[in-house]
Amino acid sequence: FFIGNHAMTVELIAKLLRNPEIEPEKVLEKLSGAAVSEIERDKLRQVKDYMPKADSIEQHIDVLFDMFSFSDEEEDCLYGIALIIINSLRKNILFKWCDFIRSQTLNDLVYKGWVQYDPDFDIVSLHPLIADRALLHLQNKSDITEKLLLTLKTALSKTAIMSNEARNYTLGICENAAAKIRIDSYELAELEMVMGLSYIGRRNSAANKHIMRSENIYRNLNAPIIPSVFAVYYAVKKLGYGNSDNTSEAIAELNIAFRNCMNSNPNYLFCIAYAKAARNITYSTMLSNEHDKRTLWKITAELFEAAFKKAADDIEKK
Repeated sequence: FFIGNHAMTVELIAKLLRNPEIEPEKVLEKLSGAAVSEIERDKLRQVKDYMPKADSIEQHIDVLFDMFSFSDEEEDCLYGIALIIINSLRKNILFKWCDFIRSQTLNDLVYKGWVQYDPDFDIVSLHPLIADRALLHLQNKSDITEKLLLTLKTALSKTAIMSNEARNYTLGICENAAAKIRIDSYELAELEMVMGLSYIGRRNSAANKHIMRSENIYRNLNAPIIPSVFAVYYAVKKLGYGNSDNTSEAIAELNIAFRNCMNSNPNYLFCIAYAKAARNITYSTMLSNEHDKRTLWKITAELFEAAFKKAADDIEKK
């Protein structure tokens, strides 16, 4: 029987057959029903749209996925790892991002061969094909998605006090996870909006990508978007033209937009995102006029003050 000469598939079959309740003939029967093609013809993707076109290896993994009969906790763990991991991650960092994962559950998945663990470096990794299939089979786990989105948003709220390296690492984790989530939700729209705000004034193309995706999600949910955020974004675009007349006009529009943002009674996450956006714009090379910079510094200070007050109010309520 030809299974595509794929080492990981062979290993998963071997580990499945360690279960005495699994009959080898049953495994053979199910795998024989899956499409088979030679390994040379299979294009092993890394991360695409989670709808592979190559059939054989993916279909074999799908069969094995069903036959392993994962518990709910194992599915949650596998889905969380597939969302959060880019290549590999230290185990303690994984537990920090995915606090719903239990150590024993992770060990069970390692034993079954679906997750790799290097004890020498304490590194957890996931084969790209397994990540693909986990995201495809488990994408409707809305409870895990919501928990992870809350963790991501909390991490983003702390980037103002991080080093550049830590901030970029956190943004990378958030971007990677958000790009893999296929079910629209208010939480995902909010995360995309906050990431967009984080890039304003530093990487406006990235800001555009995230803010536009956020807008699309809000529209798909038939929910009202946050017009003041778009006012900030378009004012920043105007600043990029470098014309002195446009700059003065854009600063005035930014001032109004940021004040409208704060008048909408935003949560702490948005308060700090607005403040960081104002700070990034102030630091950017788009502003050469000292008066314009002082104006934005004043706005930035007011936004940070409002953010910390909001945080204090939230803590007091709790």
